[in-house]
Amino acid sequence: MIGKAAAGDTIRVEGTVREGSIHVDRPLVLIGGANAVIDGTGKGDALRITADNVTVRASPSAGRAAATSTTWQASK
Repeated sequence: MIGKAAAGDTIRVEGTVREGSIHVDRPLVLIGGANAVIDGTGKGDALRITADNVTVRASPSAGRAAATSTTWQASK
């Protein structure tokens, strides 16, 4: 999923993703659907971000008042 994305792409996550640790090493936007889950299967970090300008956005769903969005900058 992430490996095929170009810098600046938007990836929509639906359902459960079980890929072990997901490493984001380029600027991307990840948008989670109402039932999206990133399951690291207990192996390290479920989501590791090492690039600047990565946005992870959760869509509104039951029990959540509004969508949330965070943009990360890699620590130097």
